[in-house]
Amino acid sequence: MAAKYFFGIAYKYGRPVVQGASKKFQKLFEKEYGEDRAAGLSTSSAFKSAAEKINKKLKEFPKKDK
Repeated sequence: MAAKYFFGIAYKYGRPVVQGASKKFQKLFEKEYGEDRAAGLSTSSAFKSAAEKINKKLKEFPKKDK
């Protein structure tokens, strides 16, 4: 079962990880996360921003209701 939403930051061997994501999503996420961190965003901001951008492209996770 795939995760419904993004819950915080997870790391495995120093790499950010989105649990329940496909390999394609994870690969694109890592690239976007690296670019956001290089642009000066904090760790949590970069994680959230990268996850949202990639999810808009791939539509792998449903939107989180507020």
